[in-house]
Amino acid sequence: MQVSESDISSYIEFLIHEQHLFVSLHGKISVYSNLTRYNSHQHPYCLFVKTVCSYWDNCISRQHKVFEKCNEGEFFGTCYAGVAEFVYPLRQASKVVGFISVSGYRSDDGMTEKKQKIFIGKTSVSQKEIMEQTETLILPPEKQKIDTVIRPLVNMCEILLEKNPPDSVYRDTEFSKIIQYVNEYHTCDISVGKLSYIFAMSISSISHQFKKQTGSSLSEYIEKLRVDDAKWLLRQTKKQIVDISALLGFCNSGYFSAVFKKHCGLSPKEYRKKYS
Repeated sequence: MQVSESDISSYIEFLIHEQHLFVSLHGKISVYSNLTRYNSHQHPYCLFVKTVCSYWDNCISRQHKVFEKCNEGEFFGTCYAGVAEFVYPLRQASKVVGFISVSGYRSDDGMTEKKQKIFIGKTSVSQKEIMEQTETLILPPEKQKIDTVIRPLVNMCEILLEKNPPDSVYRDTEFSKIIQYVNEYHTCDISVGKLSYIFAMSISSISHQFKKQTGSSLSEYIEKLRVDDAKWLLRQTKKQIVDISALLGFCNSGYFSAVFKKHCGLSPKEYRKKYS
């Protein structure tokens, strides 16, 4: 059986728009060019957390715990920011190399509230702001209902990982790590210099590899990821354009609108009117 990136993307879009699920892909599966857009959580609560990039660092750095838990199989848990999620491991040659998350839920055991207190205590975010975002979280459905639609996605992703492994997409395995990092942090301030420091590679080497492997510069690649996020927010939420701009890391709404129009041929307002 053959599965393409487009097959997986189409199915995820079905889950998002028809089943109203917040689905994201993490680990090696997010390296594929047509699947990078699904690497970060699109739920309004998670996007709000991304505005505090220092705290987002904590969320990302704790993903190794999710991978460890995945060795035990599928599970339902609450992330560091207080969002409950269903997690499904992805395996390549019997090894866990990624996972699928279905998020946007409020735990019914008090764990959401407990972790929110930690969030408030470590950041400048007010309790009022958190409470407003918490209203967007819903109680989880029975896991069996999620299993029915997510397990086929697990199978598709694992077939892709087996038949067309990420190393064949980006032959430089070190570059695969850089891509994963950028996909996770694309709403934060990322520069070639920062990547050079983190991955102990020269600035010229990273710049060259980015252009060679993606056809884009780092800034162009990040712009595309942010515009993809913006499209979803414009279609699926009523957030003000200025708020979307801030959530996605643009310096101001005017610049955001200019970048968005460059990529889409429409202003954010025109796009929302046409597609929402």
